[in-house]
Amino acid sequence: MRGTFVPLSLAAGKSETWVGDRTGHTSSIMINRYNRSARSAKELGFVGLAALDDGIPELRELPAPRIHQGPLAERHTQET
Repeated sequence: MRGTFVPLSLAAGKSETWVGDRTGHTSSIMINRYNRSARSAKELGFVGLAALDDGIPELRELPAPRIHQGPLAERHTQET
């Protein structure tokens, strides 16, 4: 996942700090290993990933997920 995310993020102009915050990379050395792939991606025009429902149209047909609030939230709404 990081092998795709990091180069595309760098190609899209995201900073090393932004990338590191999301991937867990702790040094510029690790992120710099992706620079060649990032340059290639930028030259080819690949600067981002498609939204999942665009890439997999079947996902558009699924109902929106319900967020489970837990028993405390349910108890609070019953009492009010």
